[in-house]
Amino acid sequence: MAVPGSGELSLGKIRQELQTANYAGGPYTSAATGLDPAENGTYGTINICSALYPLSPNPASMSEWYGYDHDAPCTRATASFYFDGGVQDTDELVSNGQVDGSPWDVLQAEIQNKWTLSMWVRIYRTFEPGAGDPGYQRYYGLWWMEDQDNGYVATIQYAPQSTTGNYNELQLIIAASSGSTNFRSWNIEIDNPGGNSNITGVQENINWSSSNSGSANTRGFTHLVFVYDDTQTTNTDKFVVYWNGDLLDTNAYNTGGGGSGPSAIAYNGRQFAHFGIGPIGGLASPWEAPWYGWIGWMSYCNNFAADQTSVDTLYNSGTTPSQGNITGLDPNMIHYEFGSNADPQSDYNGVGATLDVITATWDNSIFP
Repeated sequence: MAVPGSGELSLGKIRQELQTANYAGGPYTSAATGLDPAENGTYGTINICSALYPLSPNPASMSEWYGYDHDAPCTRATASFYFDGGVQDTDELVSNGQVDGSPWDVLQAEIQNKWTLSMWVRIYRTFEPGAGDPGYQRYYGLWWMEDQDNGYVATIQYAPQSTTGNYNELQLIIAASSGSTNFRSWNIEIDNPGGNSNITGVQENINWSSSNSGSANTRGFTHLVFVYDDTQTTNTDKFVVYWNGDLLDTNAYNTGGGGSGPSAIAYNGRQFAHFGIGPIGGLASPWEAPWYGWIGWMSYCNNFAADQTSVDTLYNSGTTPSQGNITGLDPNMIHYEFGSNADPQSDYNGVGATLDVITATWDNSIFP
């Protein structure tokens, strides 16, 4: 029985709802119960599939519990967005507001900090460099954070390699501006036969694509978790990637621009998050690198570096986890599930974080 939608509420019965999903008839508990701990999941993870549920930001209020149903089923269908470049490579999902102001501050990719990005992706195709490819399509952007006031960018991309002995990579690039020689980069090989290919299953020296997708679930999706932690003492340890729950090796760390790179970028301007595209500098328009494939079920959290246990929760043995599991990892984790109404936004934690579709196509038949 859910919490009533009106009238006087009992804190003890709210705890009954959290622990037994029975507000009125559950066993009474005499244990001390706090309103703020209840909202923060101390007595039970808040079920964000309920039509109404309390939000963790203070001040806590009894009225936030009206209509809360702890065992409400999740009716949102999972789906993905398909990226094929779009018109002039415009396919992308982008935050619909700047992320430096409340409540967007939880999305800031503070480079001198920590962040975690979880994504389910299904790659479709890649272009062989030089085979009718103008060059910029050698990169395939998954995520991009830009600071429009200061020109800084941070991007995660897939970079196929054309030279024998150079292996395909997932890269994090942090640069002073798009096209800048002042950068830091992490390059994680996914098809090196001496290491990561045993985890990824991607064949050596063949572009990661639908015909060489490697280890994926039954729907062809790979779960990737990107973790940045600037508190690590070794540069190569500051960025790691998990492929279907397994940690990949960091193979290389590089800097440019006087040998230092932008080691201290503070993102404090107007910031926007982009998914399914990335910046490639020094090129005429179009100057962005599109993803070719599907993206679904993304989660992002600043000031949080996921460990193996958290990654296991995000991976959920190869199936999409519940929204409660996602937000239970950190109260500031934002989760984007692409539901049956084709609206790529979620307000699971009261953050109000939404994404706008530029030209990507919502696909109900392809989902993680």
